[in-house]
Amino acid sequence: MKNNAPQTIFLKDYTPSDFLVESAELQFTLDPKETLVDTKLWIKRNPAATTNDKSLMLDGVNLDLQAIQIDGTPLATNNYQTTPENLTIFQVPDNFVLETQVKIHPDKNFTLSGLYLSNNIFCTQNEPHGFRHITYFIDRPDILTKFTATIIADKTKYPVLLSNGNLIATSDLSNNLHSTTWQDPFPKSAYLFALVAGNLGQIEDHYTTTSGRKVTLRIFTETRQLDQCHHAMASLKQAMAWEEQTFGLEYDLDIYQIVAINDFNFGAMENKSLNIFNSSCLLASPSTATDADFNRVTSVVAHEYFHNWTGNRATCRDWFQIGLKEGLTSVREQLFMEEVHGYPINRINSIKLMRTKQFAEDSGPLSHPIRLQSYIEVNNFYTVTIYEKGAEVARMLATIFGKATFQHTMQEFLTKFDGQAVTIEDFLQTAESITKTDLTQFKLWYDQAGTPTLTITDEFANNIYTLKIKQKLDNTKKELHIPLSIGLVSTNGENTQTETLIINQTEQTFPFPNFTSKPTPSLLRGFSAPIKIEHKYSDEELVLLMCHDQDPINAWDASQQLMTNIALRLVENFDAKQTFTLPQTLAQACKTVISNNKFDPALAAQMLQLPTESYLHEASQKIDIEAIHAVSEFMKVELAKALKYELLEAYQNSCAARPYDLSAVSIGKRSLKNLCLYYLMHLNTPEVFDVCLQQLEQADNLTDTLAALAALSNSTYPQREHILESYYPRWQEQPNLVDKWLALNATIKLPGTLQRVQKLIQYPAFNIKNPNNVYALVRTFCENNHVNFHDVTGAGYKFLADQVLTIDKFNPQLAARIVTPLTQGSNLDPKRQQLLQGQLIRINQESKPSKNVYEIVNKAIN
Repeated sequence: MKNNAPQTIFLKDYTPSDFLVESAELQFTLDPKETLVDTKLWIKRNPAATTNDKSLMLDGVNLDLQAIQIDGTPLATNNYQTTPENLTIFQVPDNFVLETQVKIHPDKNFTLSGLYLSNNIFCTQNEPHGFRHITYFIDRPDILTKFTATIIADKTKYPVLLSNGNLIATSDLSNNLHSTTWQDPFPKSAYLFALVAGNLGQIEDHYTTTSGRKVTLRIFTETRQLDQCHHAMASLKQAMAWEEQTFGLEYDLDIYQIVAINDFNFGAMENKSLNIFNSSCLLASPSTATDADFNRVTSVVAHEYFHNWTGNRATCRDWFQIGLKEGLTSVREQLFMEEVHGYPINRINSIKLMRTKQFAEDSGPLSHPIRLQSYIEVNNFYTVTIYEKGAEVARMLATIFGKATFQHTMQEFLTKFDGQAVTIEDFLQTAESITKTDLTQFKLWYDQAGTPTLTITDEFANNIYTLKIKQKLDNTKKELHIPLSIGLVSTNGENTQTETLIINQTEQTFPFPNFTSKPTPSLLRGFSAPIKIEHKYSDEELVLLMCHDQDPINAWDASQQLMTNIALRLVENFDAKQTFTLPQTLAQACKTVISNNKFDPALAAQMLQLPTESYLHEASQKIDIEAIHAVSEFMKVELAKALKYELLEAYQNSCAARPYDLSAVSIGKRSLKNLCLYYLMHLNTPEVFDVCLQQLEQADNLTDTLAALAALSNSTYPQREHILESYYPRWQEQPNLVDKWLALNATIKLPGTLQRVQKLIQYPAFNIKNPNNVYALVRTFCENNHVNFHDVTGAGYKFLADQVLTIDKFNPQLAARIVTPLTQGSNLDPKRQQLLQGQLIRINQESKPSKNVYEIVNKAIN
């Protein structure tokens, strides 16, 4: 494999393109088997070019060239050369018009990149390199082009024809064909071009911007799913209003359209004025979506809308800068969700994602900085590091300099670089100009991989409380600029005001005078930086913070630290074959939380939730799969026993007497109610079985149905299999519900779940070419069912490798997205590490893997 290793692309090798494409006219004559794409490009030499090369190379993957001409003159075959990936014209003038016609085959495109079919709907996915699968082009993000697109198709089969920008012409043609022409007045990268054609229904609404522009809003999907689009429409209008009020950014066209597609590799795509969404991130109704799904729809709709400025109006100079557009967009998504839909729970959800996914990525073989220095396949780097860590780093600027200054920085940056392809330096230089601060040290956050750790010790003497803080560094890392927000909590529960310490040296000391007794530090309030804290808390100190910390994030975090510390101590007992005992401290603290009305039900539910096995793995130096699972189950049973009456009372008090709604109060009550049910079902008694069955029977929403079904499926209830199976025929007509059902099966912790998953792959419900099916069944099993996936025989590892090898042949992006669990073995026992390595080597040797899979597997092997 080494001799045939794919080419590595390096940031240091960036040079401007020799040519620019000022405008493009595309005409698509759509046919599933054979689509013709006629392209007319107005090309000129780039004044910023560093060479005077007279040849022009365009990207184009597996295109069937039918015709080519320059300035109206056909090119002789000896004037150009085609390869499977390029078209090179040997000599071109400085300004010219290039016309090509190519033939492509959407019905054979299972990569879901470029132009493809989903349920007989034509759609595109062009980020990062899909456009080169459609026509010949200089396919790089710093080529900003004004696009006009004409779409011709059968009127009966494809009555809806959509592209970017404004609709400027429609026409009825012969042979039952019709056409639409769309023009986008804003120059954009080719990755933002979009096309959709199909038999689609729509809902329509309007939004009037601050300046008085009336914008038509449309959402398209299959007609039978239209009733699931209204929440997305309401979310879009909320996001538009918030973006105007918070950052002064208005929408800039007269139309904004979203299309839901069932076959989509990503969650959604921000194509200018024509977003294309994975249906799982757009469609929602009480019977087809959980509270968490509704929340996700809101956040993804907002995220893609916010891209209109960070990504579309100001885009990336090159693909090494993805963390800029995604970080600046994701941080606004976070702030929007917190301000409009509740701070504590949405912030906690962001922190959980960082700690379970991003920290794990940072500590494994796939660790990378927000800005890479090199890559083989850029598709592999749409990661939690790029999105979530990128957001947290941008958010730190708001923490350090204040929200108003951050807003000013964003506005200045987008004004200065509107219509340009930019870099992380462009953003940081704007921030330096606004804040009058040298951000050289802060820039290391973008270029340095890994999760920083602060080691914090304290002492108390002469009424002075002192914190000593060290940045834990290895030889490859430099000191970072870290905002550490803290408070101090006295033994009687009084809190000092939150203040932010700036940690920018290897060691720093901070004295706090005028204390009569030693306080307990509330560290990293609000998760002020994406770091780990090492500080030795006693159980009693953590209980104090749980009950009295006025920062809800740190009150929750104290509960998680307490539970984690106890779990890891019990794991040591398991390994030493000692008896388990659950400390009374934890049970009493949980009683306080569940019984005290000062805790919002949604926050109480988060505080009472045990850390997941994934989180305990991340917190462990050496991962003992069986011990962590046994301890986790033991703690659930013991807490259920200790809190039985409190859990039953909280459950009954949280049962809604009114119809389902999405208010924060109702969502919080459902969250607490279902957590109580989850614990109670670990008692496996007839009494709690009846409670669960009653909820299943009476539920008027999917949140309650799924919670009861999940609890039942992991219990000893004799009819659990029959009940779970009975939901498939009820749900089989709704793709999102089928995915829920598959995921539910995949997360059953009982023995034999691997065989269950293997059986479900043969089900009519499962289509291995549909990413949502694969994520729901295969990825859910491998990422969330540790005790079965990590079975000591290695059967789970072989199962995943089998799926990767199969999927890589037709959809490399999807294969690369599910292979990750095979790379996360560094803290496992030697036998499992060996078994994982064996499957990685097998993937590399059994067939020539795609660039996507090769890059990930090769890093893990090495």
